[in-house]
Amino acid sequence: MLKTESQITPIQIDVYFNFSHPKGSVSPIDLMQDASWNLCPMEVDELIGPKKIFHGKYIPITTFHRLNAHTRLTLSFLFQSGSDCYYETDQRFEQQVGHVVREIDDVPDGDWSVVVKKDIFLKVAGAVRPRFNVTVEAKNKRLLLAAHYGQIRRKYEVTTYQVRIGAFTES
Repeated sequence: MLKTESQITPIQIDVYFNFSHPKGSVSPIDLMQDASWNLCPMEVDELIGPKKIFHGKYIPITTFHRLNAHTRLTLSFLFQSGSDCYYETDQRFEQQVGHVVREIDDVPDGDWSVVVKKDIFLKVAGAVRPRFNVTVEAKNKRLLLAAHYGQIRRKYEVTTYQVRIGAFTES
């Protein structure tokens, strides 16, 4: 009896965008309406590392690859469609400026990238992170922030104590 076991990884997708553009040029609304994004898998070649899985028609895409903790931007004109991607249809932007955060619990293991289509002025940036790394980093930030505020409070109390001692000794 064959047993198929698929591994899934909870991830967080961050997509940052700002379609504002100089007046007299392309309309920011047109830029926003043309652009779209999706979460797509990457194949890993033993010699050259991650590479895109290409299907569909010829369109310009911008890819953001997650390599360990680093993100690399590649602008290219390649074949890509949503057939292998996580979302059946490409995700559109509803605002001209913003930040999209998506937490997904059921992504199959492997290398994934945010694929941005028709973003001719590079107005979109993004990253794919395992949620374990995001939660560990968030916990570290909270601890650093708590330590910082603790030090500020301690400094305030020491200063207040010194002022009271100084006023008491002068009397």
